[in-house]
Amino acid sequence: MDNIALGEYNPEIAFPLVNASVTAKDLLNNFGDGTNLEEGTDKSLSFIYEGEGIGLRSEDITKLIIEIPIPMVDTVVGLPYNLPNNTFVDFVNIKKGIIGLFVSNNHAEPIEFTAIIPDITLNGVPFQRTITVGTLLPVIDTFHIPGHVLTPNEDSLHFYYRARLVNSGIDTTLYNSPDPIISLDSMRYSYAEGFLGNGYFPLDRDTIEIDFFNQFSGSVFFEEPAIQVTINNSFGFPVHGKFDILEANLTDGSIIPLTNATLNNGFAVDYPSFSEVGQSKQTSFTVDYTNSNINSIIGQPIAFFDYEIEAQANPNNSTQVGFLTDSSAISLDILVELPLYGKVQKFSISDTMAISLELYEKMDYANLKLITNNGFPIDVYTQLYFLDETYQEIDSLFTDFNESLLAAAPLGSNGRVAEQTEKISEIDLPEDRFDRLKQDAKFIRIKTSFSTINNGQESIRIYSDYELGVKLGIKAGISPFN
Repeated sequence: MDNIALGEYNPEIAFPLVNASVTAKDLLNNFGDGTNLEEGTDKSLSFIYEGEGIGLRSEDITKLIIEIPIPMVDTVVGLPYNLPNNTFVDFVNIKKGIIGLFVSNNHAEPIEFTAIIPDITLNGVPFQRTITVGTLLPVIDTFHIPGHVLTPNEDSLHFYYRARLVNSGIDTTLYNSPDPIISLDSMRYSYAEGFLGNGYFPLDRDTIEIDFFNQFSGSVFFEEPAIQVTINNSFGFPVHGKFDILEANLTDGSIIPLTNATLNNGFAVDYPSFSEVGQSKQTSFTVDYTNSNINSIIGQPIAFFDYEIEAQANPNNSTQVGFLTDSSAISLDILVELPLYGKVQKFSISDTMAISLELYEKMDYANLKLITNNGFPIDVYTQLYFLDETYQEIDSLFTDFNESLLAAAPLGSNGRVAEQTEKISEIDLPEDRFDRLKQDAKFIRIKTSFSTINNGQESIRIYSDYELGVKLGIKAGISPFN
């Protein structure tokens, strides 16, 4: 028993802290609230930003049926059918509406009052209604007229009335009793033909927020940015469009006009023919580096694109007869496309996750092992920061961020990554440093910075299946004793 010696007790335990991998699609899919990620058939990725879509319906542009009370100062009244912007109609199909009659009687016996509107017909028969008016109180009556057709005669509407004494059968008049009133109210049309004016109808001003440039630090350049402009039009007459405002607003408040000859100078908007009533015709334009200055804009810190378009009906003094329906509309949609093809320099993103080092409470020292696998054709710098419970940084994995370089994955002959590159790093945590981490570290923030080949000077394309992997393990032990 005297020869029994107590041996060294020097246990070590190992445990993974982080084992994560992320594809390009996962990494970028929730990049910003206003950023949509689109994947092409070849797995190439693009950021998409869309406007809310603005437009006008026919009821916003013109009101083709006048709504007015017409005092019948005579048995025949002609009312000029004046519409704005030189509009005149050949006929209007009435979807719904009300003709109202207000009649007082200053005679000693009841009268039969007949209202006639020859310019409003049903199956070719003019509107005509008869009411009986007593001697005590005026009579108010209304008549709904869906399905009727309004056809102005020489740009006027004509109203007639006939009054006959019921007992004596004699025709009479109702001047100053007061005058009868025929009114048109709540009129809506379903279809109209004619010359529908040459006025302007501006669509609402709108913006497209580009929140990409609020999400990162560093510089970026896109090789093939584009803006898609789409106008859908179901008005049956020529329309000329022109962007009065089309500009990029930078985060510092400065403004850069986007120049494109077609959008700045104006363009014809396609429209349906008489054989295409109810259809919508589409006019589309692509603004890219071949026809604009967009390449000199994209890459700068854009906050939003600002735009406003003005449309003119029947431009160049055209008097062409056209049509519109109650559902006719013109709408503008703008889409900004940023393909992930370009070059970046020190483009940085980060993610934070919780950790627990309680398992190592009685351990004296530790060794960290970091394995990174890079499936991007981009130089990647990875740094891990240890944070306390208030997310304040208390330590970092590398003392020099540049030591964490993971070289870009090589490209194959098809321009895609041929194989991942791997780097293994080991970092010793001496007792004093390890003690603080055990006590205070509650979170790890992984910061990754990207630069394309040749320090951000060469452009590459990002595909959805490119992957970046990070594994972090810890091995801890107790200092030996005798």
